[in-house]
Amino acid sequence: RTYFAQLEMLGLVYETENSNKYHYTIAGDAIANEDNPLQVLQYQLLRHQYPSAYGLSPNVKMDPRMKVKPFLFIIRLLHDDRLERKLSNDDVIIPVIYGHNDDCYELVVEKIIKGRQSKNGVAGVIDNPNIDMFTRRGNPEKAFDNMKDIANTALNYLEATQLVLK
Repeated sequence: RTYFAQLEMLGLVYETENSNKYHYTIAGDAIANEDNPLQVLQYQLLRHQYPSAYGLSPNVKMDPRMKVKPFLFIIRLLHDDRLERKLSNDDVIIPVIYGHNDDCYELVVEKIIKGRQSKNGVAGVIDNPNIDMFTRRGNPEKAFDNMKDIANTALNYLEATQLVLK
């Protein structure tokens, strides 16, 4: 189930309504046929956006106000000289929490810089954890760990597709 959720998020498969059967998208079919899988995955990551069919599904329940291409947002951060053109897993927690759209970019940069300087790290720059890390799913007490996992997964996707180097 988790693998299908990841494949669906990447736009490689889709589930037909009320059938619980998955089918390849054009991109998924290209990968299955070994038609330049790295290029296809890179393309899928860079065009991935919220809102998306995956993000709006009842199982995910992502806030529909999200309007961002998260992997492009992270790559943009990596090119920012103020961030020394590098991001740690902890740094990426900030765009996961605050990177709702392109208008949030400067806030995210500011919070990453402050988080790096804070003795409490990222946790020290979260203004209101109960609101900022709100999620409709999961345990609110585990929200920060969930945000860490999402940040780590995003960086793993970027590294696996050779869009960033560790």
